[in-house]
Amino acid sequence: MPEHGAGPVSKLDTAPLPAAAPSTPRLTSVPLLDPRERVRTQIAMWLLAVIVLLTLGLSAVLIAGLINDNTFKDLVATLFTPILGVFGTVTGFYYGTHASDRKNEQSG
Repeated sequence: MPEHGAGPVSKLDTAPLPAAAPSTPRLTSVPLLDPRERVRTQIAMWLLAVIVLLTLGLSAVLIAGLINDNTFKDLVATLFTPILGVFGTVTGFYYGTHASDRKNEQSG
């Protein structure tokens, strides 16, 4: 019986490893966003970030007791109404344009 490290214990240990098949890297096309699409996405993300920050900020101020309920309601009406309107407009325009682009691709 061979000692540990003295030699192969089985035929599996002595079998040569199969040669790796040569691989050629494949270049695949990655669809890049159209500059218009990128700008629309950035605008939507910025508006969403503003909405989230306003929500967190106003909630923190209300919880801390720095403003009363009536002032909170006035701030929400004053700040959120126009921002949500703009966000809805941007989102509707984005999805409306996106849907019409898809229809043009399918018909063309």
